[in-house]
Amino acid sequence: MVASDGATLTDSRLVQKIALDDTTYTHIVYDLTLKPNPSDEKIYIQPMYCQIYIDEIVIDTICVPEPSSVLLLAVGAAGIAVLILRRRRRAGS
Repeated sequence: MVASDGATLTDSRLVQKIALDDTTYTHIVYDLTLKPNPSDEKIYIQPMYCQIYIDEIVIDTICVPEPSSVLLLAVGAAGIAVLILRRRRRAGS
């Protein structure tokens, strides 16, 4: 699986598999991880040796900020703190 902006599938694990009747229907849940955060997701399902019927596909997206974004936020907050300290020192003199 590859996203349009270069994100690739880095982790895939079966979370839950429940047989809903004797042999016909199964409920399956997978957890997939794409890195870096893709701008969009497209799912292509290609059965290899059988015919499948899909009732529902649910995609829950949780975007995790990149470390560089968090670093920029911290540098900006530190810069604002320095400016506030300078103003307090000037006002106190």
